[in-house]
Amino acid sequence: NVLNVGRWKLGAACMGSSKRLIEFCARYAKERKQFKTPIASFQAIREMLANAAIRTYLLESLIYAYAGALDDVCATIDPAEQDRYKYVVKFVKGLNIEASIAKVFGSESIFFTSDDAVQIYGGYGFIRDYPPDQFYRDNRINRIFEGTNEINRLLIPDTLIRRSMKGSIDLMTPIQNVLDGLNKGFSKTNGGGPLAEWIDQLECLKRLALYFSGVVVQKYMEKLKERQLLAMLIADFVIEIYAIQSGLQRALKIAKLKGKEESALAEQMCVVYLCEKTPQLLARARQALFNVAEGNEKEFESYEKALARIIQPKLAPTEALKEKIAARVLEKEGYVY
Repeated sequence: NVLNVGRWKLGAACMGSSKRLIEFCARYAKERKQFKTPIASFQAIREMLANAAIRTYLLESLIYAYAGALDDVCATIDPAEQDRYKYVVKFVKGLNIEASIAKVFGSESIFFTSDDAVQIYGGYGFIRDYPPDQFYRDNRINRIFEGTNEINRLLIPDTLIRRSMKGSIDLMTPIQNVLDGLNKGFSKTNGGGPLAEWIDQLECLKRLALYFSGVVVQKYMEKLKERQLLAMLIADFVIEIYAIQSGLQRALKIAKLKGKEESALAEQMCVVYLCEKTPQLLARARQALFNVAEGNEKEFESYEKALARIIQPKLAPTEALKEKIAARVLEKEGYVY
């Protein structure tokens, strides 16, 4: 349980490192000139800045989602309760999946950001007098301690399956609903607004995750522990869906509290990430199901038909949206929120 708290705190630390690196990179990109032009004017550099901001926004969103859940439960415990800490510990244990998500998503986000930071600084990125060098070296350990990212990924489906078998969560009903929807069709998300279609895309992604998990668990049962690549793909679905959902919920809350103008950038970051991540996850699921079929063409054909019914990746003007995100990063010379 100590590891659970440590994993969340590690994710928060990675968030802080990401914000600091964005500050360094934004300022350097405006100052450094190549061909008598600031490198901030190069689209390839601006995309790196936008990607860093997007991942940091999602990381920050899921970090605060965990913190909010912990604060909410602590608020229900009487401060005079002598066994107060026991209640907190019990709840923290129940958030072990969220803690693993924070650790994995955070450590991998800062890895991508620090790698791009070295790229933005060019040869100077290798020199100790410049920030990226230390960030790049120091952040490598993040994917190892508090449990390697592979261990944390394996913990996620294992925990979900154990909780389902104990009856503390119901996985079979949602899976059955997806199977029923393959015959009856799926309803779209109700409500309007610019995010409605993307919330619906997230729901489709959840159905894809449930369908894939159902197929894999039913076929391998206890032997799933031996099929670690399949288990880790289930974990990646959970991690990405949690990150995207945290980001979308936060964008909606910003719109409600501060208005559409203030939430516009958050919405754009969610749309870009969801638009780019969905086809990647779909392709990985398709390849994994081909492997599961083990050469049985009829079996794989049934999987193919199911995938086509469950989800169709949506498109968005990601290039233009990233330009807006990068412009805000350069304007603020740092993280956008």
